[in-house]
Amino acid sequence: MTEDDAKALAIDALIWIAGESDLSTVFLGSTGLAVNELRASVGQPETLAAVLDFLMLDDRWIRRFADHSGIAPG
Repeated sequence: MTEDDAKALAIDALIWIAGESDLSTVFLGSTGLAVNELRASVGQPETLAAVLDFLMLDDRWIRRFADHSGIAPG
């Protein structure tokens, strides 16, 4: 996976998380970011890494995102 592919995946994951009301609140709480801070930092590598790290906290979240995205969860 290239760096651009990883960035695209993380952005897709963030968009998905934002649309999942049960996860978006948990994600913001776990990162400590306010919504406006998250919007301002979307392109930052640290934020994108935090998105992927967050998803990896729960296998169910990974499977849900993978199903939504049509990608293999592995």
